[in-house]
Amino acid sequence: MKDSIYFIGNAHLDPTWLWRWQEGCGEVLQTFRSAVDRLKEYNDFVFTCSSACYYKWVEEIDPALFSDIRELVKEGRWVPVNGWWLQPDCNMPCAESFARQALYSQLYYKEKFGKICTVGYNVDSFGHGAMIPKFLNNAGMRCYVMMRPSAEENPDMPKGLFWWDSPDGSRVLTYRIPGSYAESGKNAIDGALESLKEEFGTANHGMMLFYGVGNHGGGPTKGDIEHLTAVKNEGYGTMKFSSPEEFFEEQCNLPLDLPGWDTELQHHASGCYSATSLIKQLNRKTENALIGAEKWSSVSSALTGEKAATEEFAKAWQKLCYNQFHDILCGCSIMEAYEDAKLQLGFAQAIAQDEENKALQIIAGRVDTWLDGVSDSVSCSERHHCRNLAYPRPVIVFNSLSRKVITAVRTYHPSSRVTDSEGRDVLFSNVRSSRSNDSHEDTVFLAEIPALGYALYWLWHKDSDAVSNAPESPVKADSYSLENEIIRVEFDSATGGISSLVTKADGKEHLARASLVPTVIDNSKPDTWAHGIFSFHDVIGTASLSEIKVVESGGVRGVIRVKHTYKNSYISQDFILEAGSPMLRSKVRILWQEPLTMVKMPVSIPGKNPVATYEIPGGFIKRKANGDEDPALTWGDVTADGNGVSVITDSKYSYDCDGCTLSLTVLRNSIFADHFSHRPEADFAYCDEGLQRFEYGVYPHSGDAEKSEVSRLADLLNNKPVAVPAGYHKGDLPRKKSFINIGKDNIRLDCFKQCEDGSGEYILRLSETAGVKTKTSVVCNLIEAGFWADFEPMETKTFRIDDEGYITETSYLE
Repeated sequence: MKDSIYFIGNAHLDPTWLWRWQEGCGEVLQTFRSAVDRLKEYNDFVFTCSSACYYKWVEEIDPALFSDIRELVKEGRWVPVNGWWLQPDCNMPCAESFARQALYSQLYYKEKFGKICTVGYNVDSFGHGAMIPKFLNNAGMRCYVMMRPSAEENPDMPKGLFWWDSPDGSRVLTYRIPGSYAESGKNAIDGALESLKEEFGTANHGMMLFYGVGNHGGGPTKGDIEHLTAVKNEGYGTMKFSSPEEFFEEQCNLPLDLPGWDTELQHHASGCYSATSLIKQLNRKTENALIGAEKWSSVSSALTGEKAATEEFAKAWQKLCYNQFHDILCGCSIMEAYEDAKLQLGFAQAIAQDEENKALQIIAGRVDTWLDGVSDSVSCSERHHCRNLAYPRPVIVFNSLSRKVITAVRTYHPSSRVTDSEGRDVLFSNVRSSRSNDSHEDTVFLAEIPALGYALYWLWHKDSDAVSNAPESPVKADSYSLENEIIRVEFDSATGGISSLVTKADGKEHLARASLVPTVIDNSKPDTWAHGIFSFHDVIGTASLSEIKVVESGGVRGVIRVKHTYKNSYISQDFILEAGSPMLRSKVRILWQEPLTMVKMPVSIPGKNPVATYEIPGGFIKRKANGDEDPALTWGDVTADGNGVSVITDSKYSYDCDGCTLSLTVLRNSIFADHFSHRPEADFAYCDEGLQRFEYGVYPHSGDAEKSEVSRLADLLNNKPVAVPAGYHKGDLPRKKSFINIGKDNIRLDCFKQCEDGSGEYILRLSETAGVKTKTSVVCNLIEAGFWADFEPMETKTFRIDDEGYITETSYLE
């Protein structure tokens, strides 16, 4: 009925927050035991709880308790919700991470309870990206429960029940909790009931009242259940103990006239996307490592017939999924929690590294690298690939992306000549290495590697007699400028900022004033979340230039080092411009020791009517250039009058665009887990204090950001090719090969893996990146499969390929 109130007994559990995961695990066990006891005592009581991770803990630690839960689920009195591993942040995980949140969770629910979750449930996440309906639909969920932002934080959003659409056409029936996910005690429950009764004056649907002790667990108490039983018996419309599943099912059977919403659900805690740089970087690096390693493991399996490391990857992904929990990934947990995160994500990255190395070595071992004249009778010194003066050493470069890349690749040891697999000389440089023994030099060469494939290169040792016939370098560097054949960059001698960024083809200047001067913001007022604060513009200073000098010039690239200082801190940037690249890259090293501050890198462009565009999980979004702090994935962009600049990062997630100035937030040095604190005097630990290293790129372009090269460049900055030194051997693979070819550049390969069911069949997941309707060909030479696919703007499609090359479209659940 439209005036029904559904009592949702639940336990909101933060497995990590103001405590470490071990304590969170204990709270899950205690809360679940309490819920079982209450269900045995009260026949009408129904219990709801999310997160497959919690159920897995209980199964492993207390099998008897888990058996009780399974029986209660079968009876329909215990209702698991949210087919994700837990309640993650919904702005920073990449699209593939959302797929894995669903894959491992829904398969677990199906195996243990005989059904999957149909209701998505992220009641405490701090905002929800615009593509969440797509992720839910692909995971078998058609309804969604959320709470943040509140009506006060975003009054434009519909109240209560509404339809939420994502740009690809996906839709979920969504309920915004009007009060709290954890009402407990007579006064709180009565207040919530009065609020819901008032809502019926304007609402056209039933309401849910969420009750039970939350955060550190507890769930519904005896007092809560008995008070609600008494209230229900007094009668107001229809009241009953229920679940979100029942609520949505019954509301869908009514002739409802509901409002719609077709963009993201923001903002709640804008500071979360820059707090604790460590966890942000670990998340991005782990995502990229797992996605890339899985592709190569699958390629190797297809070549050899051996089983891929599916179970090992599942373990690694589950560690990553856990650390995408909103209080962890958002950087607002206690300091000790991030020691655990380092261990867990280190474990995941180690699995990725091991499996990728195994796969690449297997593939490299089958590539024909034989040279006439090399045989077992030749001395060991000649066969040694590092000090071989008679023969060039073979290096095989692997590209995990679905697009061809041309980029600089670095290998140990200096060279006198570099050629490709067909004997053509390529640009190279001998550059200063990170070591301080022997020659102190490495080789950097310009490589062209096909999509999801490899290319062989030959490197002659520097002490050999080989002479390079490489073409003249287009890269130039002097004291205050860098240029290649595409762009010219000039540095301001007074500030160290970039004073000019010109695209040479059209002569357009893309900067309005000196940019990328580190700017310091006062961060003393916000707590770690920055509750109630949505912009950060209280500038208290800019870093001072201490040094600018040329580090490399000519060959593959030019490098200018710019060093700044601010009080007791320094920022060192190596600005790198490669031959053929439209992007200026910066390798950053920061030692930051200023409490309660924030550092931004602003870029200002000329023009009027600016548009801010950002990559978000599963797509991109246009936002107002109003100076609000906004979450993004690998890139943000400001465009005005048809020309723009993108800022691309390998580990940052927070920007603001104030008019024609786009600023990347590179750190926010808050106190760990400072929650509306009055801050009694203490020796505080700060979440961005100390040394950090990261990279970002600046890319000038014409036209809309999403239709430029920004997606390709962002993928490359985050997923660099891997160089594997090889021996001399004969093989059945050619010296250059692509394993998967996709006909359109705006269709990206998000995933290539073996199925979880052990069948040996493969999963291929593709997504559209430019926001345009697209038809493309897809050819997978590995398993003799080829097909055409149609994509709506920003649509994701998952394909299953059997051992005969037969294609079926499926979901995240395979």
